[in-house]
Amino acid sequence: MFIRRNIIFIAGVLFVITLFGCGEFQEEEFAISDLDAEAYALLQDSLSDTISTFPLMNFDTSWVGSVIYDNVPEILDSLEAYDIKVTAGISYTIVTPEDMDTNYIFYQNNPTDNGVNVVFFFNDYLNINLIGENGTLINEESKAISPETVADCPELKTRIAYTLEEEKYLVELIKFDQTLSDTLRTVIFHEQ
Repeated sequence: MFIRRNIIFIAGVLFVITLFGCGEFQEEEFAISDLDAEAYALLQDSLSDTISTFPLMNFDTSWVGSVIYDNVPEILDSLEAYDIKVTAGISYTIVTPEDMDTNYIFYQNNPTDNGVNVVFFFNDYLNINLIGENGTLINEESKAISPETVADCPELKTRIAYTLEEEKYLVELIKFDQTLSDTLRTVIFHEQ
């Protein structure tokens, strides 16, 4: 008798929960952002500009360690002269030496893009430091990748957004244990 009453009570509770709980459930669809979709399409495109990096010591033997931050204008000039630079909206393949964990490229933000979010996309796991011409490290706005982007774009591994002014920047690419390859694909976009 006791067991029968408990079963009836539990069944009644489940009925009430089902009756009232399901009415409020709404299915919601989430979609990848247009910016992430466009970046992913460019990263998948077989056509890209190729950049090969090499040690900064090839330019000047004193450019090692923290001295790099004291010589940003000179390093940027050298990188630009050797066309080791990226611009927004173009897909790049960056070939890095196998034995180098830290590589450098040049990026210049356009005057019309002052104060906009600039988003760096990579097909591999890596850390990025963005250094202004005066040697100041720029803080990123976000490193987050939305779950929708992860689901729709599995090859997109790094997404870092910055708010930048018109300036030349030294982009420090740092490989770590999760980095899969010495060849990286990247694209940079301005977030509207």
